[in-house]
Amino acid sequence: MIADIKDIENFNPESDPLFDYVNEVADRFWAGYDPELGEVPSFAPMTFYQRYRSGLIDTSRLNKYEESEEVQGTLKAFGLDSANFWYLCLLIKDHVEGSTINAITRSQTHREEIKNLIAELNKMQPDIHPNFINVATNGELTLKVGKHPVRIKDGQTLTLINVALTEFLEKHDGYSDMFDSTSVNVDDTTILSPIKQFFLFDKYLSWFLKPLEANAEIYASKDKRLLVSRMIYLLGISNDKRFDTEYSDSGDKLNFLKNYLSKCKDVEIPTHNRYYLV
Repeated sequence: MIADIKDIENFNPESDPLFDYVNEVADRFWAGYDPELGEVPSFAPMTFYQRYRSGLIDTSRLNKYEESEEVQGTLKAFGLDSANFWYLCLLIKDHVEGSTINAITRSQTHREEIKNLIAELNKMQPDIHPNFINVATNGELTLKVGKHPVRIKDGQTLTLINVALTEFLEKHDGYSDMFDSTSVNVDDTTILSPIKQFFLFDKYLSWFLKPLEANAEIYASKDKRLLVSRMIYLLGISNDKRFDTEYSDSGDKLNFLKNYLSKCKDVEIPTHNRYYLV
């Protein structure tokens, strides 16, 4: 029987053994930052604990988890603590949902927006000489602050703006909050496709499982990817039974999650997490 952390007096998310796995993954992927100290332990375990105590974490599938002989057998084969693993998977699920379901849309950084402008100005193909500038293609830059917009069509002027912006970014090529931060509008939200939820859940949990070696003497599935896949189904991230199925009707290895994620190429998550500050 897995202990409910709400019932543990003086529970400390940063040091309690029940959160060993939680802290390991959180520190790897969501480390905290202090202006004076730099990188510090993740704040995610505390946020998760607070959300859990507030009833915001779905624990309705705990019995199914504890009763799953396949999942529990695999955990035993890898020497994993069932309670630790349960809370780790709950954290990962919650974090993934925060990044994919009604997540805050991530706008471009200031550096990215300036680079995009430079890229457009470069399409004019400027040919710069000491005393004049030729451009192969005309362009127009419009800025509107008040009622009367300013329009710049002169190729030389546009090229000089290009040069000024390029040199300015080169001068400040290192990371800077001024250039590499984004403006955040918490009301601008989006829902990402389910495959991105599966991708993120697999990314975090597979990293945790990767270095583990199974006990060959224990009779159980030792397929780490199948364990991830089964947790996707068991936690309700997907109701597709194939995530929980090891073999097809013909007796072949299904590898459903692996094959499903093979569709993912260069996955981007263009959002800010609505629950966890990273």
